Amino acid sequence: MKSIGVISLVLFFCCSWSITESAKILAVFPTQAKSHYIVSQRLLFELAKSGHEVTVITLIETKNVPKGYKEIYLDFGDKMEVFAKDLFNKTDENQLTGGSITNFFLGSAETCRNILAHEKVQALMKSNAKFDLLVFEIFMDEALLGLAQHFKVPVVGISTIGVSRWVEEYTATPLPWSYISHPLMNFPDQMNFVQRFINTLGSSFEEYLLRTLLYPRMEEIYNEIFTDPKKPDFYTLRKSAISLVLLNSHSSLGGTKPLMTNMIEVGGMHVELKTKPLPKDMQDFIDSAEHGVIYFCLGSNVRPQYMHPEKKQAIINVFNQMKEKVIWKFDDETLQVDKNKIYIAKWMPQNDILANPKVKVFITHGGLLGTTEAIVHGVPLVGIPIMADQKMNMAKAELTGYGLTLFYSNLTETSFMWALDEVINNPKYRNTVKEISARFRDRPQDPLETAKYWVEYVIRNKGAYYLQSPALKLNTIERYNLDVYGILILLAQLIIYLTYRVIKFFYTLIFGRGANAKANNNRKKAKKA
Repeated sequence: MKSIGVISLVLFFCCSWSITESAKILAVFPTQAKSHYIVSQRLLFELAKSGHEVTVITLIETKNVPKGYKEIYLDFGDKMEVFAKDLFNKTDENQLTGGSITNFFLGSAETCRNILAHEKVQALMKSNAKFDLLVFEIFMDEALLGLAQHFKVPVVGISTIGVSRWVEEYTATPLPWSYISHPLMNFPDQMNFVQRFINTLGSSFEEYLLRTLLYPRMEEIYNEIFTDPKKPDFYTLRKSAISLVLLNSHSSLGGTKPLMTNMIEVGGMHVELKTKPLPKDMQDFIDSAEHGVIYFCLGSNVRPQYMHPEKKQAIINVFNQMKEKVIWKFDDETLQVDKNKIYIAKWMPQNDILANPKVKVFITHGGLLGTTEAIVHGVPLVGIPIMADQKMNMAKAELTGYGLTLFYSNLTETSFMWALDEVINNPKYRNTVKEISARFRDRPQDPLETAKYWVEYVIRNKGAYYLQSPALKLNTIERYNLDVYGILILLAQLIIYLTYRVIKFFYTLIFGRGANAKANNNRKKAKKA
């Protein structure tokens, strides 16, 4: 019995070692948008804490990092500040115009070029560094896949906006435009004819620009930076490099979508369920709020100090009239407000604030991270969507019943007061969000643990390329069976033609002789006459 126990113990440690054996992971995130980085960084931190060596190429510098986590910080200046200054003037613009998409694509390509050509990245590529895996964000940055080819490693992609057209390219999952809305459109899953028509036109237009503008530019950058003559061509690499995609989504929020085996939903992995204590002055402020607290944050990219003055004053006027106290993320802490009524700070521990039971409503821009945190903690929303997928996220919140949308152009003292009063005092919003929170949390495993498991799974199984869809190896004609349908159409036409000829032959055979004889008799009578 003792020997069996010893053997079991040895087997346990052997299995444990195979699971937790240290790997070298390279990650690259080509954006200065903190919300995109936050989703992935918590996973990378967890991997480092588990003993892996994590090296991250990033445009956002992090001060406190765990052991085993190393950043290669590329300082490109604060482009988000310039971007943020003009945001409130563009809230009603159509983001699917040719000009806006073209600028976005060209800007993304230029960022990829700058990253790959940066002296720090070039030094890494020329070093003897070895890696076991590349982790990168799927967000119009295809040229970065050249790093996987250079270091000869498999890839795990992370999509911060869940299922999208860009994910489809890597997984071959079908995303029908009939019920999969474009991320920049605020259409529900069940679209009417007009919405499906607009969605199809917009998605087709983006598809055209992807194939004629973005992909050729990314191919150019790939060939410019990676000069190995034996490297695969750009389009082959795009279809073969990515083993697995982690999706920042969950069916309980975003609805059911077709997913391939190598598409794993880990929505909410950035949310910490074990909350930390709030700063003492903030906790005291919340404790003193007899009627509860309103939390107001427009995310990391939208800066409320750039709001139009009349909109900003309308918001302050409403807050002064509310019986609830307000916590407001505002970058300019010199804003003149009643500090006993409104708590202002540049940075907020958002997850810990939303977890406080005194928070009655979350005023948000509708970003996926913030709305997910609110749902996890059961807080209803008033959304002021500004850009990107925020309108779609708030459209879902309104349709489902856990929030209201107030467009920035319609924001007045009256409309703002009405929206807050409706969400705070109508119990249906809080009841609905509590119900959704319960089903969002109801999973066999914590989303962060799920993400970590699948990253390590890909490493353990040497890329796990067998998870990739066979459809990736087919061209467009083969994938959609167009050649087969073409042959079937030709065969159908041939059958119809042959059937016609056969019917005509027998008709002539049966009725043709009598008709011909009658015609001949008529001609003879005519001649005699």
